[in-house]
Amino acid sequence: MKLLLLSFLLTTSLWARQYIQCADADGSSLVSVVNLPSQDAGSFFISSGMENDENERLFCPIAFKNFENNHVVYSFSGNCEGEISFHQDLLGKVTNYLPLHVSLNGIMANMICFSRIYQD
Repeated sequence: MKLLLLSFLLTTSLWARQYIQCADADGSSLVSVVNLPSQDAGSFFISSGMENDENERLFCPIAFKNFENNHVVYSFSGNCEGEISFHQDLLGKVTNYLPLHVSLNGIMANMICFSRIYQD
């Protein structure tokens, strides 16, 4: 019984929410947030700058697509088309440097991010 309880605790605590906050690598005012409450799905928020009009902000659900060339790829759903990707070694990790590639509705951006893990 103790072994069963221990294995249940380990399997339910292996993933914590990963929060990734980004700025455009080219220095524009473009900012984004990736929220991954699980490895399978989450959300993506992008804005041309927090001081700009709300019409220049977009929220997109994301879902795991695949691993490709050592990167984890998430695809958008809803009114969003495209995908985001980052190096698979950074999935589920705390880091102050996470390069993120974004392809969204025909717009391409390279972003520099930090990542944190939260036990919600």
